[in-house]
Amino acid sequence: MATAGTKKGQEYSDAELALILSIAPTKRNAKRLADAFDRTPKAIEWIWSLASRTGKKVRSNWPSNKFVQQVRIAAKSAGWVH
Repeated sequence: MATAGTKKGQEYSDAELALILSIAPTKRNAKRLADAFDRTPKAIEWIWSLASRTGKKVRSNWPSNKFVQQVRIAAKSAGWVH
């Protein structure tokens, strides 16, 4: 079995992000998703955190970060963006 978080720095697929954002953001779910995707629970929690931030704050802090933009697009599709 691989060590947790061995995919550090690798991109998430749109399907992975859609699944992560479709599940309630709890510590237990973060652990389950981390195990399923070979990521760390903190990485899963970071996705939920980005999805819940306002667009203005995201644009000012990470204006051209590809990963952040990918999460924001997935979050909008999943109904997270307000």
